Amino acid sequence: MEPNEQIDEGGPIKVVIDSYEAIKNREMDRLSELHVERGYSRFNDLPPLELSGYEEAIRIKRSLMTQLADFNYQLKILDAMVIDNVAVVIYEVEYGGMLVYNYRFEGQLFSVRSRCTTILVKEGKSWKILHEHLSRMTD
Repeated sequence: MEPNEQIDEGGPIKVVIDSYEAIKNREMDRLSELHVERGYSRFNDLPPLELSGYEEAIRIKRSLMTQLADFNYQLKILDAMVIDNVAVVIYEVEYGGMLVYNYRFEGQLFSVRSRCTTILVKEGKSWKILHEHLSRMTD
């Protein structure tokens, strides 16, 4: 499916891309700004696998900034839809980098491929991430 063109420019899809760019560029404040602070939740594809609220979910995302060198990602948008002030973006993501171990001079290549659903809400003129559900894909 092609993404809904009316929401592509400056809309929910851009916010999803911006969230990965914030991780890649180590922009912690920007990452936080893209999420609804009250009510944000996430089912992660990395441990812990249970539902996480704002504090823990953002902490896990921020850990990618500090524990992965050369973070890279590739998105394949499958669908996007808007109903009033709610948007759903459905996509696949492959992300990874070099997992760096603190206090040791070694690392390990790390790569994950997941199916994702991101639900966004419109706050004023901005879209914010309300919920993310990531499910790791097997090859």
